[in-house]
Amino acid sequence: MKKRGFTLIELLTVIAIIALLAAIIFPVFGKVRENGRATACLSNLRQLGAASLMYAQDFDESFAMNRLPDATHVPKPCSTTAYELSGLEGSKHTWKRALMPYVKNKNIFRCPSNSYSEKPGDESNPGWPASEKLPISYAYNGSYFHEKAVCKEGEVQFRPRRLAEIKEPSKLVLHLESRFDYSDLGNWGIGWSPTGNADAGIGGLQTHNGACNFVFADGHAARHKLPATCTQKMWLDGQPDSEDFCAGNPSFPEEYR
Repeated sequence: MKKRGFTLIELLTVIAIIALLAAIIFPVFGKVRENGRATACLSNLRQLGAASLMYAQDFDESFAMNRLPDATHVPKPCSTTAYELSGLEGSKHTWKRALMPYVKNKNIFRCPSNSYSEKPGDESNPGWPASEKLPISYAYNGSYFHEKAVCKEGEVQFRPRRLAEIKEPSKLVLHLESRFDYSDLGNWGIGWSPTGNADAGIGGLQTHNGACNFVFADGHAARHKLPATCTQKMWLDGQPDSEDFCAGNPSFPEEYR
């Protein structure tokens, strides 16, 4: 009997089918892997939310300041000047440092999907030894918890936010994902790529398959599409803000849609 092998056409057909299946399956595997990272990231944020609430219980029902004074950084009085600096930029003490006794593990501040976590690292790092340097992955909601946010409401001196003044804690973003080294990132940062952070891309928020992780002022964590945080008014707890990116009809970068 004559043995019959595969023809070239048959081999090419099989190879084409395998390539097609791979093209379909591999992106699915990638999304599944990213969903796993997103879940780990959400767990980190949930722990940060719990730590923030424990801190507030220990400090007269007040959240940690976004940035705190140190030996060379003291807060300025409130000013009517637009975009006035607080005087605390570059302080070695931020909300992350304030929460360290409650989380006890600096890896809580690292999202497994954030490839910018060590570039250049948390803004407070220059004041600390190498063993205590923090990665970047998470930020305070700078639209509401920035140290100068109360100035926009007519106060004359910076102060921390108090639990009692928040009207809807379940809808107010507390911590969010970030690619920037700043301790805070407000909705004013959406679509913004500041000097020195250009490699972090347009828009400072890390995404997982198009959505971002957030933890809210009541301690619950959830994933949301970024535009939903504007439509559902999750940034300001009803307070007006001249720097509010959500006002009008913002155009979101493709990554967040």
